[in-house]
Amino acid sequence: MLIDLRDAPLADRGLMNAIVAPRPIAWIGSQDREGRRNLAPFSHFNVASGAPPFISVSMNTPEDRPRKDTLANILDTGVFSVNLVSEDLLRQMVATSAPLPPGTDEAAELGIAVEPCDYVAAPRVARAPATLECRLYRTIEIEPEREGDTLSTLVLGRVIAIRLADECLDEKQRFDPQRAALVARAAGIQYLTVRETVAIPAPFKRAGS
Repeated sequence: MLIDLRDAPLADRGLMNAIVAPRPIAWIGSQDREGRRNLAPFSHFNVASGAPPFISVSMNTPEDRPRKDTLANILDTGVFSVNLVSEDLLRQMVATSAPLPPGTDEAAELGIAVEPCDYVAAPRVARAPATLECRLYRTIEIEPEREGDTLSTLVLGRVIAIRLADECLDEKQRFDPQRAALVARAAGIQYLTVRETVAIPAPFKRAGS
């Protein structure tokens, strides 16, 4: 099958999500200038740079809905947290994707334990296996091109602190995704879990080694 998108819209809106999978989930904690908290998941998320440490996350804004609280808070305060999701937090994470009224504190509404971040004015999920504290670096608007397209905002964040759960570290104090039981997004309502890892040596040496 070949799908030619040069002069046509993508009819299946979920196809890209099914192809580019698994995708890590950014469970983003933010708050407005009045201190009202927000917690919401985003699956268009990944590492943008290892050193310096940067992450990228894309947030869409459909025409029939206002800008999401997460994006509004990040643009207003310039900071946010990215919480990784473990299997035991999966259902709570999904629940925070519900379209609650603007300004609603999802964590309080759903009984999710959160704590203040150490260096940014944003909440973090207390039981998250890893939390990245981020400062906004810049945003890039991805404009709709054809009928059915949605405006998206690509957010680049500079990671200024990382908090890791001790039980997710191996004997050498390295973060272990399998111990963390991380969850990733697939197509539609499907999620994937880290059950097995395979180590394959790379056919090159790292610079300086």
